[in-house]
Amino acid sequence: KLKILVSQIYYVEQIHSAKVVVIDEESELGRLPQVDALITARRNIIVGVRTADCLPVLLHDPVKGVVAAVHAGFRGLLSGVLQNSVDMMVKAFGCQSENIDVVFGPCIRAKRYEVGEEVITAFRDQYGEDFSFEQLPGQKPHLDLAGSAQKILAKMGIGQAHDAGLCTYEDA
Repeated sequence: KLKILVSQIYYVEQIHSAKVVVIDEESELGRLPQVDALITARRNIIVGVRTADCLPVLLHDPVKGVVAAVHAGFRGLLSGVLQNSVDMMVKAFGCQSENIDVVFGPCIRAKRYEVGEEVITAFRDQYGEDFSFEQLPGQKPHLDLAGSAQKILAKMGIGQAHDAGLCTYEDA
């Protein structure tokens, strides 16, 4: 029988930013930090993010024993929350991008995520064509958060993410 001991659960007050916090041996969070990602190599704690329609991204380096939980909505993707999270894993813990496994949780999917042209323009300005959206005739564009996150991570040398494929709009 597997027994898991959890001493603390850490989560954040998401602010749709690129801010990342490392939970180390000295960390004692008395209140929720205003950031969008938590990273740790500490054992017996849980890091997490809460999402509605934004994309929860879990990163894991089994070689270094490092985990991260990232809140990645369109504002976070535009501001670089994924890049900052991976960079912090590399700098703080010596992780290598090719060792990082990724899981995407439920989020609103492109079919249901209508955005304005200004969002697509912002993504084009930031990523060129290295993001994912759908443009159907006579409709507003539909942003693909998971597809865009996958392209961002691929440019950083991280392979295919495991995607839950669930839509927070359509799936109960």
